[in-house]
Parts: sequence; structure tokens; C-alpha cells
Amino acid sequence: WASWCGPCRHFNKRLLKNHKKYQNKDFNILSVSIDKKRKDWIKAVKKDSMNWDNVWAPEGIDSEVSLKYNVKKVPTNYLINPKGKIMAKDLRGKKLDKKLEEIFKNNSDE
Repeated sequence: WASWCGPCRHFNKRLLKNHKKYQNKDFNILSVSIDKKRKDWIKAVKKDSMNWDNVWAPEGIDSEVSLKYNVKKVPTNYLINPKGKIMAKDLRGKKLDKKLEEIFKNNSDE
């Protein structure tokens, strides 16, 4: 994500909602900013109430994490299970909500 990316900032609102809903159910968020300026990243984190793990990759789309996960655009998101397996990519809106509900419903049945 990046502070200058409108869709990213909108998606942060969805993440905040899901973070509040699932934070006590072994759900973690890691946001990686590709902002060039640290101050822009910090300001956006505060403004969007992103009270989960955040890191800054000033190398942008060429950062190690972007290359490792083949990120070509922002926003990009992944759902990764505790074993490191990618379960879904680029879910937005209600599709993300539905997938998280499905995951946590299945986990509570065990």
C-alpha cells in the first residue's frame, strides 16, 4: 500500500473493521508501505488508525518483499495461514469479509 494510493486508503478502512472483529482470534495484519518518504507513511498510518504491524519499504515496488510476493501494483493483499500457505490474494470488500468469516467459522468448529 501507499499513502498516495486512494484505493489503498479506502481498503485500510476495511482492514480496520476486520482487525477489530478478528484480533482476538489469532488474526494478524502486516501492512507494507512503499511510500518514498517515511513521514508520509507515518502520517497515513496514524490517520487511518492502522494499529497493527506496519513496515516501510522505501525501495517501493522493487523492495525485497514486493519481489518475493510478485507485487506489481497497490493495493495488493494476501491471506496467509499460520503455516505460511497463501490462501487467497487480492480479496476486496465483501469477498474479503466472506472469506474471513469462512476461515474463522471453520476454525471454531474444530
